[in-house]
Amino acid sequence: LVTSAERGRALAGRHAPRLAEVAGADDPGIEALRAEEHAAVLAALGTLREPDRTLLVAHEVAGTEVGKIAAEQGVSTGAVAARLARARARLRVQHVLAFRGVRLPSPRCRPVLESLSLGDRGRQRALAAGGHLLDCQTCSELAEPLLRRSRTLTALAPLALLPALLGR
Repeated sequence: LVTSAERGRALAGRHAPRLAEVAGADDPGIEALRAEEHAAVLAALGTLREPDRTLLVAHEVAGTEVGKIAAEQGVSTGAVAARLARARARLRVQHVLAFRGVRLPSPRCRPVLESLSLGDRGRQRALAAGGHLLDCQTCSELAEPLLRRSRTLTALAPLALLPALLGR
């Protein structure tokens, strides 16, 4: 009972920021930022491969459970969870690029940023991501929001906006 109560408190604490109202919601600056956010989410989704986009929308927007997706595709839940994690990492990278209006200077940049977003230390070592971040000013600026786990602009929170956006 104590463990269950503590887990409940921890869960409520993690989700409490989602319940807060944004002050000054009528502020034109906030509305402009929301419009940019909507555009960045759509642009990021548009760059994902169709299977990744379908999987993310099915799980995040429609709320389809990983187990059900795995059963439909005839694969393990672990395989679907791994695909979801990679798709989220790609979406975060694409979202940051679209929101900031950045073009990557070299073909090496995207794999490095995706490995940072995914948190795949093995891939980061294989790509020599640390050295690349020291050499590439663009990637070093983009790495911070991708590494920060309590992110707002690069989180999947914008996916909650998808039903409204897809309805347009």
